[in-house]
Amino acid sequence: MDTVSLNIAYSNLIKGDFINYLNEDDGSKYEKSKSLMDLLISMMGPLRSVEQINMYGLDGQMVGAGFLNQSVKVVLNDKSWFNSVLGYGGLKYISLPYNNSFFIIDTNLKQKRYFISLYRMCFDKYGQKVAIIETAQDCDVVFGEVSNVLNSGADNMRAFIFNGDGQLMFPYRNIDKEDYAFYFDKINISGQNGLSGSFTVYNPNMKENEVVAYNRSDYTGWSVLVVQRAKQVLAPVKEFTALTVIITIIMLVSSLFLSFFTAGRLTNPIRRIHEAVQKTELSNLAFNNDFELNSSVDELEELNSAFQNMNNKLKQSLDELLMAKQEELQAKMLALQSQMNSHFLYNSLATIGIMAEEHMDESIITMCDDVSFMLRYVSSGQLSMVPIEMEIEYVQRYLECMQLRYGSNLHYFIDVDDEITRAEIPKLLVQPLVENALKHGTNVEPPWNIGVYGGVVDDHWQITVSDNGPGFEDDVIESFECEKKLAWQNNFENNSNSGGVGLLNTFNRLKLTYKENMVFEIRNRPDGGAEVTIGGPLPLKEV
Repeated sequence: MDTVSLNIAYSNLIKGDFINYLNEDDGSKYEKSKSLMDLLISMMGPLRSVEQINMYGLDGQMVGAGFLNQSVKVVLNDKSWFNSVLGYGGLKYISLPYNNSFFIIDTNLKQKRYFISLYRMCFDKYGQKVAIIETAQDCDVVFGEVSNVLNSGADNMRAFIFNGDGQLMFPYRNIDKEDYAFYFDKINISGQNGLSGSFTVYNPNMKENEVVAYNRSDYTGWSVLVVQRAKQVLAPVKEFTALTVIITIIMLVSSLFLSFFTAGRLTNPIRRIHEAVQKTELSNLAFNNDFELNSSVDELEELNSAFQNMNNKLKQSLDELLMAKQEELQAKMLALQSQMNSHFLYNSLATIGIMAEEHMDESIITMCDDVSFMLRYVSSGQLSMVPIEMEIEYVQRYLECMQLRYGSNLHYFIDVDDEITRAEIPKLLVQPLVENALKHGTNVEPPWNIGVYGGVVDDHWQITVSDNGPGFEDDVIESFECEKKLAWQNNFENNSNSGGVGLLNTFNRLKLTYKENMVFEIRNRPDGGAEVTIGGPLPLKEV
């Protein structure tokens, strides 16, 4: 009813037609009222959410649609709801149930049908009062669900619905005030002020205790009360209590019997598991999980199995930890050996000698400065983690040395976003990839192109090293993508010329540092050559 009323109040079409109807002379009011009735009927919709819609002008002219389609003039001051609706402004006002509605013609129907009306003041776009909208509905529809519950066979259950002023809304037929005023007074006088609740009260009229449950609606301000004799409400509770006591006694007796019966079956297996736990040490993890419990209790067998699995997993975890430490040391040694080996120093010195013979003083200075920086960077063991910008500078120096050696045959570029330069990574992480790219990229005809570029991808720093060489062999890519580290290690140990040592070194150090958050991808480029991408999570920014 409220929704239909609001739809009409906000319909400029209906308000416009109604204003035109009020302003027309008597000769053309009929056509205007007929058009307005059609609009009001369309507002009811196919479900007939309201039975009657009336629009009242402030001068008493009314147009109604529903039970009775008519346009008449009424005296608004005689209506009990008129002053209340004016005082409510545009808010809804809900009437009490009534059975003398003037829009029902049949006298017999008037005596049987009760209605509730919702009234609302309607305004134009300038805020001026235009009309009063009334939407009416049969009380049997409004309170149908309540009636269905009461008629479904509930034992002596009664229901009352009050408006905010304590006036009875339901039931609306043949009711004595003393039958319901008592309950509403109890809610408002006895401190039952919440939106919902329940309490037990002695009813002097019934001369017995009753249980009252109530709920208040924020929307309408109505209070719904359900009343039932306390004996009937508590009867199932008493039956349930008696049944619970009997079942509890039976269960206690059964539990005592079963405890004596199962004590012997449980004590010995638990004692054996306890002894095994006490004997468990790091030195005998592999030999402390081979005994059988031989218990007929499945739970103890599962416990023993879980204990043995725990031993196996603990042994495996310790082995992996030791292997990880060993891999970390090996990775560091491989990094040092692969970055500054004797071949690099020999080639660098030979290059310096050739440049000296050619009187390339500036190049000699650059070469010496770069080699000195690289030796200092590698030999400084204080830092295990360095900013990316330091690692990139080391790569820059290395590539300058290589360009002085190879001349115009070597081209390289470095493009790393400033956003990741302060992120710390394991020392000597990028240069092995560059050296590996240079080693295999020069197996083709020059020019040789080496690229180093990095940035932020999905909250991770990522650095990619690429070359234009022959690319990776298929078995190397397949091994890495299957994530079989031990298989890689065996493969690289058996084939030291595959270039896998530098890749394994980098992979292990990434794995040790970033665990599952590491990024490590190798692939062949579509236009020839190979590229390796590494990465890890960026540190959280300070707020």
